[in-house]
Amino acid sequence: MKFCFGAVGFLILFLALFDSPLATAKQLVLCDEIGALKFDDARAGRPVPIEDYDPFDVSTACAEALIADPENPRFHFQLGIAMAMLLEADKALEHLEIAASKNYDAAQKFLKRFDEKMVEPMVGPSSQPDENFSAALDECDLIGAMPTDVRRVGQPVPYEEYNAKAVEVACRNALETDSDNPRFHFQLGMALLGAGNVNEALRHLSFAADENYVAARLALAKFYEKLGK
Repeated sequence: MKFCFGAVGFLILFLALFDSPLATAKQLVLCDEIGALKFDDARAGRPVPIEDYDPFDVSTACAEALIADPENPRFHFQLGIAMAMLLEADKALEHLEIAASKNYDAAQKFLKRFDEKMVEPMVGPSSQPDENFSAALDECDLIGAMPTDVRRVGQPVPYEEYNAKAVEVACRNALETDSDNPRFHFQLGMALLGAGNVNEALRHLSFAADENYVAARLALAKFYEKLGK
């Protein structure tokens, strides 16, 4: 009996000592679970790999988290990053600035880097793409990279230089050797939209979106929003 009592007593003591960490883990909200980023040292959850990061879900989760805890700078920061990836610049800056004003380090560093980028010259050696890197790119990435795509590997092509027909040919060729590449599907889908081939465009964009390619999900959302759906 003494041994059993001792074992039970030890178990109770163990649970009491670890009660707070376990409780904290249970209280981890969805915003922290799916919105934690590697460069945020104050994150509460494990960092989410970029390929698994979904700004649509993060923005919804963090907006809900802020309803319950409107002063939490981490929620503001994670919402700000999600809005930035969704190209909602004004909302992104609003939440990032709130987090920065509350001395949230990751937000301050992000805004500082953003300001530095804004004052960099638009032309000059530092803004030119590396020739060796460009030469190694697939033609689909070289001429089809979109400014709205945060996962592009080529330099974004200015609107006035974008050739939808050429991109279509290049990306079809790219998919012949890498048929499951969501980036190629996205870039082909956007080229097809530009050429007016909507049905096929939606098939390629949907494929990329199903692979959690953020730019494709954003493009589809904008497309259906215009249709009034």
